[in-house]
Amino acid sequence: LMTRYFTTEKILETWTLAEQNGINTTLMRADPHIMEHYQKFTRQRGSKLQWIAQSAPEQGDPAENAKRARDHGAIGIYLHGNVSDNFVKQGKAEEIGRILNGFRAAGLMAGVGAHLLATIQGSELAKLDPDFYMFTINRMNYYSSSPAEIAAFMKNIKKPWVGFKVLGAGRDKPLEGFQHAFEKGADFIAVGMFDWQVRDDTAHVQEMLSKGLTRDRAWA
Repeated sequence: LMTRYFTTEKILETWTLAEQNGINTTLMRADPHIMEHYQKFTRQRGSKLQWIAQSAPEQGDPAENAKRARDHGAIGIYLHGNVSDNFVKQGKAEEIGRILNGFRAAGLMAGVGAHLLATIQGSELAKLDPDFYMFTINRMNYYSSSPAEIAAFMKNIKKPWVGFKVLGAGRDKPLEGFQHAFEKGADFIAVGMFDWQVRDDTAHVQEMLSKGLTRDRAWA
């Protein structure tokens, strides 16, 4: 159903709506389908929408995946959260560091994706020094650690934090989920949206930021 709905024209229309409503960056997989459509969007419509890529494990070597993303316009890339989680579980955080070096060698910002707080803790303990973290935060216990524990640890992390799965795959309402992510310390949120959700979702964020948020963590 998703692939039938998101035709090429619908994808380009959704990105156009995002730009019109103040979104300047998209986060998408580094796979051929995305690369083809993103390049078409920037070339045909003169878009300035920035792209941060998620490494795509099925595409092979992450460093080569990063080079292909770079060649198709990406400004950064982060290691897929499941991959990072598994490396830390296996006591191999240094492997994440090796991959980050490959991302940087491609000339891109290099990030660590994670679903578990232990992955962020392991990355910090190993002094991997990523450019940013892509880390889940939600109220629904969906691929996420305890929000209170996350907030307590991330309070002292200086790296930019992009929160994702903030609505628990649609289990939470946008207004509540967005506010929760920001109040727990996320600097940015990555939200999957249909075209008809873009305007309302961006308006929610603009309104809550204009009113101010209660958070302990300084904005990165």
